[in-house]
Amino acid sequence: MTEYVTKEAFEKFKVEDFAQVRQDLTVLTVKVDNLDDKLNTLSAEVAVLPTTSDVKVLIHEAFKEARGTAISLGVMIAVITGTIIAILSFVFSVYVGH
Repeated sequence: MTEYVTKEAFEKFKVEDFAQVRQDLTVLTVKVDNLDDKLNTLSAEVAVLPTTSDVKVLIHEAFKEARGTAISLGVMIAVITGTIIAILSFVFSVYVGH
């Protein structure tokens, strides 16, 4: 027999089960921001190194790539998380109120 849930039970499920996902996403965002700050600090330190400008350019490009990858990763995780929540919400909404 099919078992249905009430709208209230479904809303409670969403709040409780996705609270950890939202918290993890916030932590990840903070970590990406911290990584960006550290890359900025390293870039500034590289600028004063006694080395050739070619080496400095290579290092700056590596930092730029790392920064872009970190930001892309954060965005990708946010999109995936949002998609999962939307899909689960849609699937569970079929059973709500029946």
